[in-house]
Amino acid sequence: MWNEVLEFNRNMVQEYLDNQAELAVKTKIGYESGLKIFFYWVKQNLNNKSCLDIKKKEFVRYLNWLTNRGLSDSAIRFKKSCVSAFCNYIMMMYEEEHPTFRSFVTSDMKVVKTGYVHEKIPLTPDEYVMLCEELEKREEWQKLAYFVFSYSTGCRRAEARQLLKEVVGYEPKEKEITIIDEDGTEKKAVSKSYLTHTIRCKGASIVGKQRKLKFGEDAMAWLKKMD
Repeated sequence: MWNEVLEFNRNMVQEYLDNQAELAVKTKIGYESGLKIFFYWVKQNLNNKSCLDIKKKEFVRYLNWLTNRGLSDSAIRFKKSCVSAFCNYIMMMYEEEHPTFRSFVTSDMKVVKTGYVHEKIPLTPDEYVMLCEELEKREEWQKLAYFVFSYSTGCRRAEARQLLKEVVGYEPKEKEITIIDEDGTEKKAVSKSYLTHTIRCKGASIVGKQRKLKFGEDAMAWLKKMD
């Protein structure tokens, strides 16, 4: 689909992305997606015209198209900001080559408040147990390790992907805790937890937030099984 877009637009998008050193890796991926969606829309609806010739009223049509597709307010604002930043780059870097170009994205283009939000519903304890049992029955060790690790740490997919095999050899940190059994009797038990190596998590800077994620013996057991 991207190859169907006007070559000039494709080259300009690639140049813009290559010169955004301050953006975090995942943020840059989001910008790339937003720009590709826009310029494929241009191909489909504006006869594949050059980005230098797009008019304000045509970009308003694009925003309306996004709204009619049921996107959330924040998703539309993000896609708008991707194109706006792209236009600002052209004005700054190509002032001499294209002196008459002005951004077709302006602040007075308001994003309609759709009120649509992708609701995030966490798993219940019963659903969590059911999924673990089903994956174990299927002997899907990699999926089970990923599921338990990400559930216990609350990490994102891109963060879990950075986990190294070496963690299976890490020594646990042990702590004595008090638990209450089914009969209501207090008992002493040893709790084991592990810390990962440093993982780059979501953050505003290009390097993100450097963190070590804490996980338990249950996740470690499946990581070793996968190994």
